[in-house]
Amino acid sequence: MSYLLRHAGAEAGLSLDTQGFVRLDALCHALATYAPTKQYTRHEVEQLIESEPPEHRRFERLGAFVRARYGHSRDVRAIHYTPKIPPETLFHGTVEDILPAIRRDGLLPMGRQFVHLSVSEERARIVALRRTSSPCILAIRALDAHNAGVVFFHPEAEHFLVKELPPEWVEFPVVV
Repeated sequence: MSYLLRHAGAEAGLSLDTQGFVRLDALCHALATYAPTKQYTRHEVEQLIESEPPEHRRFERLGAFVRARYGHSRDVRAIHYTPKIPPETLFHGTVEDILPAIRRDGLLPMGRQFVHLSVSEERARIVALRRTSSPCILAIRALDAHNAGVVFFHPEAEHFLVKELPPEWVEFPVVV
């Protein structure tokens, strides 16, 4: 569901509006087509959306419509986040091959709207394991970066977002 709402709606025949919303019925139909091994009823999708604790909400429902709250690879201009002061340290999971680019350029959104940072090393590892079997976990001096003017957003309890993060706030060597 997250993948369809954030990245692949068109592949599944969904037509998201400029705010990222899609009709709930259309999402249920797309899930049945895109992931045919598990048929989700509208009730099950509604329960999934409503059962998330407010501080962990990944989805937003507005009447008969639903959208992902963050993580889009497409431009969703109407989602606005309030800046928040981050904790002293955040974490980012990545692959070893791109460490030279991170040392040179810092963390960039790479096709998304924001760089995603995790509140714990464990959470960063879980996120990174979606892309690689041997992630590198970077420690981020988040509070120092904030104090130097980097703006952080906090859409849900386990993640912070930044537009980009200069390399001086990334701790090398890598925590493995």
